[in-house]
Amino acid sequence: MRYSLLRYLRADFARNSRLFDRATVLAFRLNQSAHRSRLKIILKPLVKILDLFWIQGVIGAELPGSIECGPGLRLPHGGRGVIINANAKIGAGVTIYHRVTIGQSGSDTFSVPKIESDVYLGTGATLFGGITVGRGAKIGAGAVVSKDVPSGKTAVGVPAKFSLS
Repeated sequence: MRYSLLRYLRADFARNSRLFDRATVLAFRLNQSAHRSRLKIILKPLVKILDLFWIQGVIGAELPGSIECGPGLRLPHGGRGVIINANAKIGAGVTIYHRVTIGQSGSDTFSVPKIESDVYLGTGATLFGGITVGRGAKIGAGAVVSKDVPSGKTAVGVPAKFSLS
């Protein structure tokens, strides 16, 4: 499906009721839009200023425009401290709480997690390597995930183990 900034923002804003959260999602989506646009040369410097000021400066997060992310992204607490690898793939309707890290494993820049739709990532969770987090899975606060999480399962602990849900 083709990326549509307005469609994605409508879905994002429906899931982020606070102005602070919406501001972060808006800055991220504008960065994403500039990254994909044919007007990249004009838009990218303007959006980079927004990214440096709001996302990196105020929020203290890293949300590169190259991230593949479906509509309905929810960033409670404005996404403070969220770090996402530029090659990550995130499905629709994903909730990412503050201080979540989605990163690579070792020096392989393409060995990054794929987060499917309707996933919940709790505060301070760390996901790394070429793993897949299945649709509807939940990652508990502070969990460290380095293995695939099946759809609908809950992963908790360090290292993460699956609960009975």
